[in-house]
Amino acid sequence: MIKAPNGSSIVESYRVQHMGHAWPGPDGDGSYTDHAGPDATVIIWEFAERHRRP
Repeated sequence: MIKAPNGSSIVESYRVQHMGHAWPGPDGDGSYTDHAGPDATVIIWEFAERHRRP
């Protein structure tokens, strides 16, 4: 994780082992989703919420 001078993260990296090229998350029945991984949508949303523009 890379941090800004105020201590907040500006870059986060997640590595999920043994997962193909699919969108990780518990929801969705599409061809390109994988229920085994973390919920990438929630991870991205929470990051964006922490870094709102003033």
